[in-house]
Amino acid sequence: LRSGRTLATPARAATETARRNLNGFDIDVLVAGATSGVAYYDPVELPAISGSGNITYRVSSGTAVIVAATGACVSCSSAGYTFNGFGTISSAPSSGVPGTGYYVTGNGLLNIRNPAFGNCHGGHVIVDLGGKALVGGAVSVSGGVFGDAQGAHLLAYGGGWIRGDDSLPPSLTVSGSIYVPHWIRCINAATQVQYTSISGSAGVTARKFYVSANGTIITNGAGVNYYPGTEPGVADNGGVYL
Repeated sequence: LRSGRTLATPARAATETARRNLNGFDIDVLVAGATSGVAYYDPVELPAISGSGNITYRVSSGTAVIVAATGACVSCSSAGYTFNGFGTISSAPSSGVPGTGYYVTGNGLLNIRNPAFGNCHGGHVIVDLGGKALVGGAVSVSGGVFGDAQGAHLLAYGGGWIRGDDSLPPSLTVSGSIYVPHWIRCINAATQVQYTSISGSAGVTARKFYVSANGTIITNGAGVNYYPGTEPGVADNGGVYL
């Protein structure tokens, strides 16, 4: 990829980067947002990275939102990816893929930085089958989770995990009034997300957490009322909240 080359959309960039062996180099994909209004983009399915290296998708200016009519806005089953500064909206699930902002599965490891979460069907971030996600920077939530009673802002199951990014710890800002069934839901998985600050939490209607089936939610002793929500959290069937 030549420096400064325009690839039109994140999905097109994913197609182009799949053709390259990174061979120890990194790729920075700059995505133009709208300086007035919003630039909307189609969903992205991230291919396996060939060779050693990392690929970062970053909003270079303005506002950019990835919209999925079905399934995930960003699907990842490979390590080495970062998404920085994108909004996400997802309306419904598709076959085998939940309706979510970010879906990380299998060998996937996705670094999600400065996200802006709008309405999503099943969750804002979902990991399963060993998928891993790091969340960092300024986390903005203006939309809820509306289509699945088992959904959550952060949903981890099947051996996956979601953690805060130690190199860019997350802060949380909630805008307006939103509903999510659970702020964090963790089934046979693990989460460890602590915010440097939380604002707007009074606008969240949710169960604070649900952890089960030997899952673990780690807050480093922040307490059962740490996460936003109006209902107490629940730990059962071997789930642990620390």
